Amino acid sequence: MYIHNVRYIIPIKFVNIHPIKSLLKHYQYLALIGVVIIGATLRLIGIQWDDNAHLHPDERFLTMVATGISWPQNTLDYFNTHISPLNPHNKGFSFYVYGTYPVHFVKLVADVLHKDNYDQLPIIGRYMSTIADLITLILVYLLASYISKNKTAGVFAALCYATAVLPIQISHFFTVDPYATLFGTLTVYRISQGKFGWITGMIMALAI
Repeated sequence: MYIHNVRYIIPIKFVNIHPIKSLLKHYQYLALIGVVIIGATLRLIGIQWDDNAHLHPDERFLTMVATGISWPQNTLDYFNTHISPLNPHNKGFSFYVYGTYPVHFVKLVADVLHKDNYDQLPIIGRYMSTIADLITLILVYLLASYISKNKTAGVFAALCYATAVLPIQISHFFTVDPYATLFGTLTVYRISQGKFGWITGMIMALAI
């Protein structure tokens, strides 16, 4: 390629990126593993950032709700919203406006690990937020690869998400945002593949 001006003809040589593309093509799964490791590292560093001071207001509220609710005695009590002990409105949290499944899920994991208390439960919630966001990262790779028909593009898309500031920040909190992002992304991925069945409907419901 040449750029012409009044006095000179300047040859311009472009860097041959074919070897880089070829390398990524052959080692794309190793590259994806590396991207996941980078994403996990950025999300796990400083995960106990507040030393149990409970400084995040939304996280503190969800922790109060999670430690305040309890497991029902039977299935009928669970589905009876007026008496269910898992219903935040029955435990004095009448202004609870989030979906309940992230809180129930974190409480279940914390209960299994014997950490269902005010100081330890939010840490479990932060780890679960990180896991949810890393699954989203993999979905970003799958979605970008499927749409572009290029797995190398999927790796780059995953890298962009792995190093994006907001997902890293949100992964350090026990909040509902990572779950909404996860199921929202999964809904888009399934719709992009033309899957509109009841499974996609359930995933979309979880996102909502």
